[in-house]
Amino acid sequence: MPKQLLVLQFGLGWVGSTLVEQILQNQEFFHQRFGLRIHFVALMRRQGGIYRAEGFSEAEMRRALEAKRQNKPITLEPKSTPMMTGRELLGFVSPEKFSGPIALVDATGAEELGRVAVAALRKNIHVVTANKRPFAASYEDYQELIQAQDEGNARLMHETTVGGGLPILRALRGLVYTGDEIEEIQGCLSGTNGFICSGLEQGRLLSEIVQEAQEKGYTEADPRQDLAGWDAARKALILARTIGVKLELNQIEMKGFVPSEKTPYSAEKFRSQIRALDKMLAEQITQAKQNGAVPRFVARVNSEGCSVGLQYVERESPIGRLTGPENIVVFKTKRYQKNPLVIQGPGAGPEVTAAGVLRDLLSVAGIYTDS
Repeated sequence: MPKQLLVLQFGLGWVGSTLVEQILQNQEFFHQRFGLRIHFVALMRRQGGIYRAEGFSEAEMRRALEAKRQNKPITLEPKSTPMMTGRELLGFVSPEKFSGPIALVDATGAEELGRVAVAALRKNIHVVTANKRPFAASYEDYQELIQAQDEGNARLMHETTVGGGLPILRALRGLVYTGDEIEEIQGCLSGTNGFICSGLEQGRLLSEIVQEAQEKGYTEADPRQDLAGWDAARKALILARTIGVKLELNQIEMKGFVPSEKTPYSAEKFRSQIRALDKMLAEQITQAKQNGAVPRFVARVNSEGCSVGLQYVERESPIGRLTGPENIVVFKTKRYQKNPLVIQGPGAGPEVTAAGVLRDLLSVAGIYTDS
């Protein structure tokens, strides 16, 4: 009898839809290579969702993806329990009723999913997430999430919250758990801002680069999250908390392309705001080039705290040589002092992030064990 992995899928945006596609495309490979079948038993969107204990067929999943693309409700009748909240869904799901592990996949950007994740872990449902917000919520809420994992038998997998498909958290935990002392973590954690900085370096206007980044799916739904520095700040906070620093998001020093705003997102207002920065940034880039420097959106983490923001760094430094939407993290530790440990690679885009989530899912299924 083949192994089964049952998935409660939250979110069908860029990453969620790509993850579903990757799983559907590789089902036969998983079966032939590992004897594994992955079944989607719940599909949850912001408007609610549906649940079916026996799972949805490939044809039904593709209909659901098409409904998402057309911004229509998911209706996969018959035998589906319709439109419920995440907490209500967990009332239907009991791990002991199924023959394989169950994983809640969070491909949303919703902070409130942290509460659902805690409830899932307490029911011994694994949680695999690309959602940074629960890990960058208040320190008290973060501790509750970690404690829910520690007290149960389910795993909390969140590798993609910092580096997309890059094994940044895995490497950091390996250093910490083996007794190394972290002196400083420095890097470019936002693939979106990396893409923007490379474009600026080439002489392009900020406004046209941001538009392209949105079209490629690099930005958050609200691109101010990237340009103000919130995306990088949340990732830096996750790194800081991983090394034991008790820090809140509002304690991070930020210097973004645009000021932080909590007003509702207006696409037209945002475009106007970005166009107003075009000339000033172009002049700064020209001056920096004359001094052998290039723009990079840099995060720094140490035992004292975190900072993120636009900086001008030496062109020939590891960070200066970074191109496009790549991420880079430089770990300076007691062991890696003269020659810091460097992890570098693609840091933005739904393909690599979804692949990272899929890797964590395979780990939950007992297929991929390097975690």
